[in-house]
Amino acid sequence: MLLTGDVRLRALPGGALLGGFYYDPYPPRFAANLKEALAGGAHVLIRLHPGVRYPMSDAELLGCVDLEGHVVAVVGYDDERGTFELADPWDIERFGGHDGGLRSVPEIELGLRWVNSTYDKAMFVFPLYVGLAATVLSEDTAIIEATIGLQPPAPQVRCAAVGLQHLHAMISTPSGVTLLGDREQHLAALNSDDQHCFRWPIRVDYRVQGEIRVAVASVAHGNDPYPFSDVVGTVASMDVVHESPTTMVAPMDVVREASTTVEGILSGSPR
Repeated sequence: MLLTGDVRLRALPGGALLGGFYYDPYPPRFAANLKEALAGGAHVLIRLHPGVRYPMSDAELLGCVDLEGHVVAVVGYDDERGTFELADPWDIERFGGHDGGLRSVPEIELGLRWVNSTYDKAMFVFPLYVGLAATVLSEDTAIIEATIGLQPPAPQVRCAAVGLQHLHAMISTPSGVTLLGDREQHLAALNSDDQHCFRWPIRVDYRVQGEIRVAVASVAHGNDPYPFSDVVGTVASMDVVHESPTTMVAPMDVVREASTTVEGILSGSPR
């Protein structure tokens, strides 16, 4: 019988990440939920007012930068010191100032410097959701299922994309596994509230110990904070093992590779 391990997800090389907004007008609750999300591994971006701590000319400040703010990543927190930990991309050596790199900011100060001065809106970034699973039908057959959706990392987060278009999914399997159908599958469109499951029937021909991998690419589109469309994608993988004393043993390190780049998925040409 086919045995599977934990599913691993990573962004598809060359593809963008999805974004989602989290808003809460009550700062203590916002901070508590933000900390819970960070502890769970969420990736969070916020915008800071650039005019006070980041030196720049009046033309830059008033003409373009201050309309958007300076983006930093929130990477952690310290309750004992009452701080959030930031990863700030500002290059101090090149542009001057004192804020840049990894640093701590008191919660109260961060609330004052947060764009909109409300301390209650952040953006979460995350890859396209791909849920990978195997349904075992018999000793030597199974169905590999990849469920696709615009699923944010936390229930409070609202995904900025409203739908997906031109979904392409491609599977690669280890030696000893035979696909009983097409390697590539397609879907024209998917709404933000829906999910779609791609399915690949497989047959196990002999002993297997390797990895099944599904690469998915699509075009996400939305209107917040402005109309956009971006190529997004995810590679989902899981280890598989099948032991059969009555069948021959094949090399376990031979994998039939499908392309896991955006260009390869969208063009339908595995390498």
